[in-house]
Amino acid sequence: MATVLDVCTSAMRDIGAIAIEETPSAAEAQFCFNKLNEMISAWNNESLTVYSIINEVFPIVASQPSYTMGVGGNFNTARPIKIVDVYTRDANGNDFPVQIIDYDQYASILPKYITSPLAQMIYNDNNFPLLTLYPWPIWNNSSYSAVIWSWQAITAFPLLTTTLVLPPGYDRAIKYNLAIEISPAFGRSVSADLRDLAVTSKATIKRTNMEILQMGFDDFLLKRPGGWNWQAQCFGGVS
Repeated sequence: MATVLDVCTSAMRDIGAIAIEETPSAAEAQFCFNKLNEMISAWNNESLTVYSIINEVFPIVASQPSYTMGVGGNFNTARPIKIVDVYTRDANGNDFPVQIIDYDQYASILPKYITSPLAQMIYNDNNFPLLTLYPWPIWNNSSYSAVIWSWQAITAFPLLTTTLVLPPGYDRAIKYNLAIEISPAFGRSVSADLRDLAVTSKATIKRTNMEILQMGFDDFLLKRPGGWNWQAQCFGGVS
């Protein structure tokens, strides 16, 4: 499998910064390494380049008004790029959804210090390096747990000798897009073919990661029992 140095070398060759039989100098390799980690950091803000959504379960402290999340926080884990779903899990393993709200919605809640076994809403201040979660009502049952679904970041590569262990297609997308990233520093113009490879290889992994949303309607809006069955072309299910 390819190492980070292999990817950097290949990207430099693609833009003609070095010949096929050459290898980058230590300074050139370090520059490409830094640009690669910058690019990966930026990709973590694009939902379709993040290939994994994980769920983690954390203990609740009764009547604690807020929880920090990140390395060393109350929820001690890697700080998520984005939280997509939150649930309260009771002692029997049943999950109850918690609505994620923004600052304006949280600020309008009065009073904020009501307690309950189940939170209805939660505000994420998205701070760094620790974000803080504010449940409302405040969880008051320590036998319950918080279940958090979040984007798993593509981690930065620690060394040039690190082996790339990523899903199929990522090494190709990283190599061609890195070539685009480093080309200005080496004074190289990017060919249309190389630019197309960068675009299509990244688009391929985004298509793989894309979720197909299910269309639905609230039955109340239709004012008919059972909703509209698009397959049977009738209300309720059977024509």
